[in-house]
Amino acid sequence: MLMKYGEDLPDLRRPHGTFHLLMHIGHLLEDRCRAELAEYGLHHGQARVLMALDREGGVIQARLAAGMDIATPTLSIMLKKLVASGLVRRTADAADERVQRISLTADGRKAVKKIRTVWDEAEKTIAGSVAKQDMEWLHQNLLGIRNVLGGKTPEL
Repeated sequence: MLMKYGEDLPDLRRPHGTFHLLMHIGHLLEDRCRAELAEYGLHHGQARVLMALDREGGVIQARLAAGMDIATPTLSIMLKKLVASGLVRRTADAADERVQRISLTADGRKAVKKIRTVWDEAEKTIAGSVAKQDMEWLHQNLLGIRNVLGGKTPEL
């Protein structure tokens, strides 16, 4: 059940209101991951792209953008940086040379292993700070918040 703003809620203006805590936690997790992925100069969005490429193999750029719910221009900027860093390559599609297929390089596959380790450690940290019986509740409620805000589970 959705409540209207201010209806039976704690005082959200306080410094540790739910909104501020979620924002702070997001920043802390992103900073932690960025620091641990500094060897590759990656931020969270680029790490997500590499993980999607690992799951999908070579994928057409337009499909990658749509499947990850990333704006095409945003993905193009990320891919330029990932290509320049040697983590991904663009090749013309065999069936249609106008179409770009994106895939991981050997260095990209090494980065994916590091990303998995970093993300697994972050997940363990979160799970270690929440009672085991509350983890499913937390996950389901965070999904609900994401969905209410217009988010969705990416296809890739």
